Amino acid sequence: MSVGCAYKREVFEKIGYVDESFGACEDVDFNYRVEKAGFLTFFSPLVGVKYYPRENLASVWKQLLRFGQGRFRFISEHPETINLDMMLPAAFVLAIVLGPLLGSVHIYF
Repeated sequence: MSVGCAYKREVFEKIGYVDESFGACEDVDFNYRVEKAGFLTFFSPLVGVKYYPRENLASVWKQLLRFGQGRFRFISEHPETINLDMMLPAAFVLAIVLGPLLGSVHIYF
C-alpha cells in the first residue's frame, strides 16, 4: 500500500483483503471498502512513508499509465465514486488533443 495503515482483524473479516489483481489503486479500492463498511480512519502526521521518485520521465509515464488503468477499474467497480475532480484530468487531456482538431474544422451555417 502507498500509505502507512494498520487495521484490526475485524476489518479484514468484514470486507476481505486487498484485491491484488488491481495492479494499481488497490489501496484506493481497499480504503473505499473500509469507509463504506463504516469503519473510522485516523490520520497521524507522525507516521511517515519513504518514497523514492522515478528516475526518468519514461518511468513516470509508465507509473501514471498504470495508475490511470487502476483508477478506471476502480470507477468501473464503484461507479458511485465518480465526481468532477476525478474527471477533470481526463477532460484536460481530451481538450489538448481534440482542441486543435476541432479548431481546424470550419462549420458554416
